[in-house]
Amino acid sequence: MLLQLKTERVTGYTEGQEPLIYLVSTVQAVQQNGVEFVFSDGHGIAAFTNWYMNVIGQMILMLIWTGSEGNRPNF
Repeated sequence: MLLQLKTERVTGYTEGQEPLIYLVSTVQAVQQNGVEFVFSDGHGIAAFTNWYMNVIGQMILMLIWTGSEGNRPNF
């Protein structure tokens, strides 16, 4: 999505990257600080996307998954 915003492919959005804020952290920092989070294994509007909330183990598996032969992870 960020690439779509940068390359002006989102209808009605013309502000570029300037107003965007990037937050960078680690799984360890999230876990140690008890920060709540949500993540997905796909595009936010796709019907086949799975959503996960506050599940560190699944997040770690998602991050190390290599996606061999185009298969999606199965949690």
